[in-house]
Amino acid sequence: MAELTSNIGLKKPLESEFVSINTLNENMDIIDQALGPMGELPTEEKNAVGAISELYDHLAAKPSNQLTLKQGAQIVQGGEVPAILHPTMQGQTLVNLLGKLGNMESLGVLYQSANATSTLDVVNYLVGSNSVKYTSNANGAMSAYLSTESGKFALPNPTKYYLAVACFKNGTVANGAYLVAQAVGASLNKTGNRIKSTTQFLESYATILPSDLTGMTAFRMYAYADSTTLAGQYAYVDAMRLYEITAAEKTYIDGLTTAEAQVYIAAKYPYVDDMKHVNAVYIENKGMNLLPPFSEWTLHANAVVTDAYSFTLSGATSSSELNSLYDIPAVSGQSYTFSAGSGNGYYRIGYLDANKTAVQTATDVNAGGTVTITAPTGVVYLRFNANNTYPNGTFNAGTFTFTNPMLNIGSEALPFEPQKPSFLYLPDCNLRSNVDGSVGDRLYTDGQGKPRVTRRFREMVLDGTMSWGAWTDYTGYKRVRVPVTSAIPNTGVSVKYDGKIIAYVADGQPAPSADTQAISSDGYAYISIADTDSGWGETYTPTVDEIKAYFNGWKMYAWDTGSASNPYTGSGTKGWIPIMGGTTVKDNVPTYYAQGNATFLPYRLMYQLAQSVDKPVSYEGSLMLHEGDNQVEVETGIVVREAARASYNAVSKVYWINGSSNFPIKFRPTRMLSVYRNQVIDRWKFLTQSSAVLGPAYAETPESLYDPSATYSVTYRALDTYALGIAPQTISAEYAPNIRESVDSLARGLTETKTQLSVMQNVKAQKQQPQWIAPTLMSGWVNAVDEEPAGYYKDDSGVVRIRGTIAGGVTNASTQLFVLPNGYRPAYSLYYSSSYNGVSISLRISAVSGTVFFMSGVTAVIPLSFSFRAEQ
Repeated sequence: MAELTSNIGLKKPLESEFVSINTLNENMDIIDQALGPMGELPTEEKNAVGAISELYDHLAAKPSNQLTLKQGAQIVQGGEVPAILHPTMQGQTLVNLLGKLGNMESLGVLYQSANATSTLDVVNYLVGSNSVKYTSNANGAMSAYLSTESGKFALPNPTKYYLAVACFKNGTVANGAYLVAQAVGASLNKTGNRIKSTTQFLESYATILPSDLTGMTAFRMYAYADSTTLAGQYAYVDAMRLYEITAAEKTYIDGLTTAEAQVYIAAKYPYVDDMKHVNAVYIENKGMNLLPPFSEWTLHANAVVTDAYSFTLSGATSSSELNSLYDIPAVSGQSYTFSAGSGNGYYRIGYLDANKTAVQTATDVNAGGTVTITAPTGVVYLRFNANNTYPNGTFNAGTFTFTNPMLNIGSEALPFEPQKPSFLYLPDCNLRSNVDGSVGDRLYTDGQGKPRVTRRFREMVLDGTMSWGAWTDYTGYKRVRVPVTSAIPNTGVSVKYDGKIIAYVADGQPAPSADTQAISSDGYAYISIADTDSGWGETYTPTVDEIKAYFNGWKMYAWDTGSASNPYTGSGTKGWIPIMGGTTVKDNVPTYYAQGNATFLPYRLMYQLAQSVDKPVSYEGSLMLHEGDNQVEVETGIVVREAARASYNAVSKVYWINGSSNFPIKFRPTRMLSVYRNQVIDRWKFLTQSSAVLGPAYAETPESLYDPSATYSVTYRALDTYALGIAPQTISAEYAPNIRESVDSLARGLTETKTQLSVMQNVKAQKQQPQWIAPTLMSGWVNAVDEEPAGYYKDDSGVVRIRGTIAGGVTNASTQLFVLPNGYRPAYSLYYSSSYNGVSISLRISAVSGTVFFMSGVTAVIPLSFSFRAEQ
């Protein structure tokens, strides 16, 4: 009798038996049943060996997948499974040798030809709050220009290569506007490409050789229009900058077409104020659905959000178009599919360039409809407009509903799902480099998935807390010095309080003029200061405290002469006036930051380290790639959890963050991302406004939902990225290629999180309560009798707490109460309200100096009770 196989029971006939066809068929049926429906295998391979191999491949150890991200929006392919992206990026430093002058925020920095009249224009601008509009007042050439002859910026080094750039928008100049770079006394008189566009600012540029600068006595950068210009013709100029570049970079730029060079320069050499680095970087992936909830749209006043992805538009008439908008970054040439969801409203998809000017006729979609579009060449944004306008342009009356819109990458519609974004914010990474980028800081992801930085450069704030000393007295200026640690000589870049880049002097060489600096092999940085800047008389040697006062923003003068322009020469009463203008003081040397008519920003020094250091970096979030196509955006301008003070609108009975000029946040926001109450996310409505001072975005919450006792902070994207930093040119990144590596990565992350949590719990349990520190009270203020004395401390979470009651001092605006030391100051200046006997009192804490100021109120007593997160 035939035997059966042990696993699936196949018949094994004996040698003496005849095999019947039934036996063979039964064996086939058993094998077929055991294998099952092979065609339904959820693998690419549909045979047993192939499927097993494929599954093994998913579970095998593999090297990470690699990809490169660039600035802007791009499409990247995810792996087999969702995975965390681990970035690596290099530092870059841009030093605008014009300092802040090219921002065109003031006419006082400019010279102009007799044929031109210059005015500030608050409508047409690229950076800051305005451009300079220059208009011809007679037939012939016209110009406005910046020059070293004004003493506002230093001569370029004649042994280096340079890139000169200015952005122009034409008004009515027939032949266009353009840049001219001129070295007086040398051969350089180079013109940039003409800009004729009347719709956007574009780069006019010129590259400069060392031989162009030989014999130079002055350097000028012109906004120019040639001799065919007629009276009344005009153009706009903004974002003027001068950068040192390498010889290889000059050759590369010269080899590009004008259009290619403009794109390249705008990305790699954008305008910055004085010296900026790769900083405030964000990397964001919106997920499958590129459209956010309606609460993040710019909604019409008649729109009422009923659910995350539902809103109702009421009150529409047959003569009005009620628009609710949202703009998303787009990739030229990429296909997108929009599913309009349910409801009876209408959508319009617009195609916009970088200036948000339409580049193609919009596409209309009815609710319930689906359309596949391709982003045309030149598109930077897609604008989604939910409204009451039927595609034929008819305005419809009534009430309209909009529900579950979905935009996904590709030509096939996907089922609706809410947006599931992921992000990585690096708000203060400050990745620096030398001019050519050959030496720079490097951000990488460590074994626990955390960003860290290998630092090759250090940046210092040069204020009155440093160990200053006098060194050499020259005619008209003095050289002082301050110790620096682990510095490589001849690698320093210094920025003066007014944004001027200070000229470099080689180690061991005398200071040839004021406003020069050197990093010496003796372990000191040397700064030369004009006597007219410091107020130190020609033969007077300042004390250490007087040097510190200068670096805190004070100019010394002879008080007895009655004029702050007269230097102190060693006799009589000493006086000090804020360098930025303001109230004078006498006798005692001021030991705190000057608060003048404008904000004083101290000197800064960057230099290369002899030995690199490895440090953690602040970050928030974690970036995930889903399977298939992902749209990832890399940009600069993220501000994370900035302390914010809300203002009350009594008419609407709402509170605003950045909706009132009383309490603006530090940088003008282009988009609000989140509001936090006591470090926990809070639900506010995000709105837009037309304000050149505050920026286009603000947040609002009803009075009933606002907690006046809470501490609020906000995360947002800044409009003025030039004041924060620059984006990295490229980011190298890696992610897990399969299930095995993804699970391992998640397990490592979970283990690290649990380890950190246990360490924090143990430290918290063992940590003793910090001692209250008594501040030195100023301006006549003392601790109130029989009340808790003034004090401050920082807890283990980095929160500074201030208590006590003070009395009896001066109550003029900007009176100093006391100073918080380094480590106890906020990252950004803050305002706090207090009250006594029903009188409202306003206080301000300076992030730069740590000074607590009395700002307003009529009171003899100030209760102190507030807290904030300390600077990192």
